[in-house]
Amino acid sequence: MDLNPRIKDQTICKVVNSITMSKEIVIEIDGMQLDAMKVFGATLASGECAFLKTYKGSGKSLVLPLTKAERNYHKDEIDEVKNKSNNVDVKKIKTLRKEAINDDNVKRKIQVVLQTNTPIRDSEKIIKDVFSVVAVQRGSRFDKLKTELYIKADETIHRNYIKKCDDKDVCSFLINMINKIKSKQDHFHFFKAIQVYLKRLNGVHNKNTNDGAHFKKTFHPIYNAYVDRFEKKYINMWVSRNNLVGF
Repeated sequence: MDLNPRIKDQTICKVVNSITMSKEIVIEIDGMQLDAMKVFGATLASGECAFLKTYKGSGKSLVLPLTKAERNYHKDEIDEVKNKSNNVDVKKIKTLRKEAINDDNVKRKIQVVLQTNTPIRDSEKIIKDVFSVVAVQRGSRFDKLKTELYIKADETIHRNYIKKCDDKDVCSFLINMINKIKSKQDHFHFFKAIQVYLKRLNGVHNKNTNDGAHFKKTFHPIYNAYVDRFEKKYINMWVSRNNLVGF
């Protein structure tokens, strides 16, 4: 298969962690984990193989999903990458499962991150430190801990996305959250997410002199999407509690 003339170099890699609504991705090449960038919106599952492509001119590298033709053509190389990676993963998981969960420092970090008053920046760092340790544990006694940590991790991902992306993408993200609400817990996470967005919008509004026009324009689609699915009661209580005049 001929190399695209725009491509300077390409390497088969394994996806370690990828979030659809983010450009950031963690990949593995030759047993080493690397932070990289991918095409925004690309769906890449953990454990899946992909291409890390470097472009001529710009020198930028992007992780892209393999096409069906590429998967067929590079089948032997893909199998080799998976087998090499799996051997490394098994050794790493066994070590984590047997030793790390009993480490006093790890136990302390887990206790700290699950406290509601832990600062956001500290929570984010600790989650990165302990997530892989907790995730590989087996047995029902770890189920509650896993659930609590996964929720914390989701909240961190949501918070970072809401803070970094533009209003259009955040609106789409929050409306998608509304469409997926099925439980009381889902409602709780949604209202936590829009609380983060409110703080961001308030920062824009405080610097603005257009009487909140920007605020209303950006928040109304989210409000309307919620009302279309659910009663006004709960979101109006939230609006009232946050003194949002005009809704």
